[in-house]
Amino acid sequence: MNPESLNILEDRIELAELITDSTKKRIVTINIDNFALRLFGISDFFQYGDIKDLITLWDIPLDLRIPKSPSYFEERSILETSKLKFAEVYIFTHFLEKNSFKIEWKLKRSIEALLKYTIPIDALELGLYWDKYSYLAQRFTYHADNWKFEEFNFNMWLYFTLNPNKLNEITKLDYLIESRTE
Repeated sequence: MNPESLNILEDRIELAELITDSTKKRIVTINIDNFALRLFGISDFFQYGDIKDLITLWDIPLDLRIPKSPSYFEERSILETSKLKFAEVYIFTHFLEKNSFKIEWKLKRSIEALLKYTIPIDALELGLYWDKYSYLAQRFTYHADNWKFEEFNFNMWLYFTLNPNKLNEITKLDYLIESRTE
C-alpha cells in the first residue's frame, strides 16, 4: 500500500470538486471491476469518501435471493444481467434511489450516475494489487468479449465530465448492452 494513499484519495476528491465546480463530494471507487458497460454497478472492492455517503451506500437490506450460476449470466445480455441487480448493481442502485436519482436502464443514464456520485482511481495509484483481479494480471486480455469488461476509469470519468455533450454519443452503444451473448 502506498504510504501516501490517504493524501492521494483526498486529492482525488478535491480534484473532482475543482473540475466539476461543485462542492458535492463523490465516493472514490477503485477501477478494479468498475465496468463502464455494467449498468449502475460500482466496484465493491474499495470505496473512500464522506462517512455519511459510505453509510448510505452500504446501509442496504440483505439480498436474500438465491445466487444464480455463472452460466445463467453468460446466456443473458448485459442489460438483462444489470436489471437483476446482483452484487455491485444491487448496492449502487439502492444508493441512487436513496439520493432520488431516477434509474433508466440505458448506458447514458448509468454513466451520468457514475459521473455525479463517484470518481474512479486506479488501484496502482494506491499501491493496491490483487493477483486475481489486478490489471497487471491481464485478466481480460484473452477473453473473447473483452469489450464488456472495459473499466470505468479516471480517464473516462474526466473525458465525460469535461465533455458532457459526448454522453449523447454513448447512446450508440446501447445495442451492445441489449444484445445477448452468443
